[in-house]
Amino acid sequence: MKLFIPYLLIASTLTARVNAVEINDNVFGFRVEVPETFVELEADSSDPDTIHKYIEREPAPNQPACVIQIQRLRGLIGLDSRMADTEIPVEQGVATTVQEYVWRDHKMDVLRQTLTLPGDIQYVVFGIQYPLSGEAVQVQVGGPQARESEVHSLFSRVATSFLNDKPLYAPDKPVTVITRELSTDERFSKLMRGTIKLAITVVAVVFLLLVLMRAISKKKEG
Repeated sequence: MKLFIPYLLIASTLTARVNAVEINDNVFGFRVEVPETFVELEADSSDPDTIHKYIEREPAPNQPACVIQIQRLRGLIGLDSRMADTEIPVEQGVATTVQEYVWRDHKMDVLRQTLTLPGDIQYVVFGIQYPLSGEAVQVQVGGPQARESEVHSLFSRVATSFLNDKPLYAPDKPVTVITRELSTDERFSKLMRGTIKLAITVVAVVFLLLVLMRAISKKKEG
């Protein structure tokens, strides 16, 4: 797993593709809207499970950016498959609670996770998994816990806009070449790894912004 994002990638996120509004993924069969204030990060070959990632256009070192991340799960989940708090493993440094979210009249699980970033900054991530028939995907939205109301509103906006272009997976009516269903432990593990990768992105962006700001400051002093 890469622990950094190349400088040129950061530069591109601050200047390019600011008009993107809708992701139309024909491979996995879904559409989802991303606010105009977010820009896309280029794909990282070392992280093949992350298929889309967007970040706020104007992150600041003292205010970590909000991030929208979509990942493939390499497995299936049933439409009515639910997770209970008692089934969620305890992970050191990450607090997790299960919330309910209604998507297209279906009751879905949302995992709310909080963790501490360098600098003692509290960060919150909301994650939901969609039971697409070809392969399940998960959407995670993270941001500073100090802005949790705003982060949750962003998550709700993105999660509500998610539309499947292919049938949803139902165990009694399989429409897929993938046959393996994910267990609760596997589903949680996927969300946990996604949260960590999202947090790494945030930390890397903050670090590179600080480096850039110091370079600019030294240039002015010279």
